[in-house]
Amino acid sequence: RGAAIKYEYVTANTQEQGHLDFYTNPSFNGTGSLAHRLRIQSSGGISFNGDTATANALNDYERGSYTPTCDAWGSFTAQYGYYVIIGDQVTAWGFIEDPSSTTSGSALQIGLPVASSGNTFGQGGSGGIMTENVNLSGGNETVTYVLQGQAKMRLYHITDSGWSTVNGNHCGSTSGIYFSVTYYTS
Repeated sequence: RGAAIKYEYVTANTQEQGHLDFYTNPSFNGTGSLAHRLRIQSSGGISFNGDTATANALNDYERGSYTPTCDAWGSFTAQYGYYVIIGDQVTAWGFIEDPSSTTSGSALQIGLPVASSGNTFGQGGSGGIMTENVNLSGGNETVTYVLQGQAKMRLYHITDSGWSTVNGNHCGSTSGIYFSVTYYTS
């Protein structure tokens, strides 16, 4: 039907100054009332459908690639990673491969593109893995865990009595890990 772009500069209310607002008008002839659809906040970010709160504004979108690492491995045959950041939420996925058998007892900690939040919302994350030549029989299932305030995730075996880390010595010759994880950043 119809649309309107309206720039509001309100001098009476200083909280409303300098925003760029987008409206739609259901009757193109201009007789209907305008419906607020999008605001570009003067402080940065965009908000939608009449929500004018700065705290709710989408203020970041980024996508790219990075080179993931694994603390327990010294060299890599393959390393690739990709990520998307929308606001404070990060989704990362990729693959790493160790060319030889690793005897390190260090935890398998896989590098992520950006550090997680320093509060409990960034801790844990959610994700999935698929492995090649990694012994995951030490538990009922294996899960990812994003370390608080760090750009790393760790793999854990979950058992009926608790959880334990997946270590380098669980890896055989030419071990590989495909991963995907979503977590929050600061």
